[in-house]
Amino acid sequence: MTKLLMLLLLLPFVVMAQDNQWDDDDWGEEATGLSWSGFVEAGFGSRLESDPLLDARHTLEDLRWRVEASLDFATSSLSLKADGGYDGIENDAYVDVRDLSWSRRLGDSIDLKVGRQIQTWGTGDLLFLNDLFPKDFISFFAGRDDEYLKAP
Repeated sequence: MTKLLMLLLLLPFVVMAQDNQWDDDDWGEEATGLSWSGFVEAGFGSRLESDPLLDARHTLEDLRWRVEASLDFATSSLSLKADGGYDGIENDAYVDVRDLSWSRRLGDSIDLKVGRQIQTWGTGDLLFLNDLFPKDFISFFAGRDDEYLKAP
């Protein structure tokens, strides 16, 4: 029974892996134009029992959104990553521009990237060798992705 359940869970991934879209891409030309994506995410948490030390019954009321846009030109590109949301526990709305940068290739071995961006030097996802800035450990406890651990 468990093997059948695992097969049914993995079947959509097998179908997606067989979809080959590489044939219709032209590798000789750089794509130009605007591309964008994003998501909306909601989180809610509540206690099952009342706590005499805390008046609030809800522990998480979070609505988040992200917009990512990239504008590609013939020789350069402009990128944007912006987050926003509403925290129902603290009654606070926020907007944060995580990445707004312009990049251009200057030669065979030199690239230039200017703007607000997240810089990571290290050997892994969570080990940063020369990182002097504090981490946002609340992101782990709130269930956010690892990229929210570092501020721009």
